[in-house]
Amino acid sequence: MINLAKIQSLIKHYLLLVLCLMFLSTSCLKAQTHVPDQAFRSYLIGLGINFDANGNITNPERVASISKIEMNNDSGIISVSGIEAFINLKELEIIFNNESIDLSKNTLLTNLLIYSPELVSIDVSKNTLLSSLSFMRTSKLTSLDVSKNTLLNFLSIYDHKLTKLNLSKNTRLTYLKIDNKGSSNKKLESLDLTSNIKLMNLNLIGLSLKELDLSSNTKLNSVDISGNKISKLTFSKNTMIERMNLSYNELTDFDIYNHPLLKSLYLQNNKLTQLDLSKSLFLPLDVSESTFQTSRKINKQIFLKGNPFETGQP
Repeated sequence: MINLAKIQSLIKHYLLLVLCLMFLSTSCLKAQTHVPDQAFRSYLIGLGINFDANGNITNPERVASISKIEMNNDSGIISVSGIEAFINLKELEIIFNNESIDLSKNTLLTNLLIYSPELVSIDVSKNTLLSSLSFMRTSKLTSLDVSKNTLLNFLSIYDHKLTKLNLSKNTRLTYLKIDNKGSSNKKLESLDLTSNIKLMNLNLIGLSLKELDLSSNTKLNSVDISGNKISKLTFSKNTMIERMNLSYNELTDFDIYNHPLLKSLYLQNNKLTQLDLSKSLFLPLDVSESTFQTSRKINKQIFLKGNPFETGQP
């Protein structure tokens, strides 16, 4: 005798199984990573990534094994869409030419370098393990929020359009470089470094800074703040500095004392009218070039050319 209830139950389970398989199949299709940029696909093929005819990655296990991507030259890549699949990346040096990049899935990144002339903004709030962050030739970059990147100890930005930058949460920074030398994008007029007490190397070049307080940065060893509009500089507590470049600013006076380790001081093209060297180790050697040093043994140099001194020599 046919058990109708049993047959109905079997049919129900079969239909349920079919639906589950369809769901899993659809999920798998959705999980496929598409890489639309042909140049980027070509680069990834060189890393052992395979693609189907539609540009979808077919060997995700290879993707999962990659922890470092390092592009050494411009391969004509416009979009790096698909980079989000590389969730185990720790180091990324990437060259592309697009206004944006999505790194929200690459949460294991510790080192990131981006070269992109078209990049306007970037969200690195999910990349909280970053210790090194660099931007090169990002001449359209208008905003950057690093408040979530509290592990940063290295930050370098070369060529940008930033008008402000908050570094109050980046207390581990030891190296900071913001460089716009040779660029017309000189819009960053102020920068607060009072929270960055571990800074040892500071380069703020070709910006529009008008004043700078380094009194909290007592571990500084090398400072280059040339090519700004600085008329006020506070650095009397920075006794560890060995090299300092203050050229092409608007300084009218300068206190050379309290810096016993200072070996090289660049003060060219400021507005200095006098400079007291009587108690310093800097002695004149070449007055015509406004270059002074003590001796070959001590090797302390100061460069002063281009200042309106009141007398023939400071």
